Amino acid sequence: MRPGATRDPQSGRFVKETKFIDGVEHKRCNGPGHDRPTWLPATDKYYYRHKTGERAGMLLPRCRLCSNWNKLKSPGLSGMVPVAKVRPYFIEGVSRVGFIEFCRRTGLADRTVTNALRGLANGRPYSVQKRIVRKVMLEVISMRRKNEVRHRDSIRHGAKQRGREEKVPSARRDFYRPQGDDENEARKRHRRAAA
Repeated sequence: MRPGATRDPQSGRFVKETKFIDGVEHKRCNGPGHDRPTWLPATDKYYYRHKTGERAGMLLPRCRLCSNWNKLKSPGLSGMVPVAKVRPYFIEGVSRVGFIEFCRRTGLADRTVTNALRGLANGRPYSVQKRIVRKVMLEVISMRRKNEVRHRDSIRHGAKQRGREEKVPSARRDFYRPQGDDENEARKRHRRAAA
């Protein structure tokens, strides 16, 4: 049996109970707008009502905030964002510390970062979840505060992991570009084929 609910003898369904707090009837809401189940006054100010059917006039199981949660988009971290709006953050993060290090710091899969950098997934425009955007933005802001930028040769060579001295980037061309790895691999394949 579910806590806070009783079985309706006619339909056999679970029916949410209400309880009185300070003489006012309250109903529990389990929706996404609350960190944990919350008791709210069972009034039209807090809950919508069913408009048609056998439940017409009864309060909905979720409060108004939770009912509108997906429509509002702005509160919380649920929903999607077009990658065109956040792509500069992905590019900046990767160019500052490198692709693999950026994936490790943000905890994102390399495929997610690749799709965001390309702006496409399976040939269609790509969208990113708000919680992912939050992770990326926090990491990029942290890099900006620390003024953290690594030289592309140090990133590719793995100087930090090998305990060697890192180069200091002095020009824009010294920043890491993920396309550079693809270009280097293409050159190597071309040289092997020519030999």
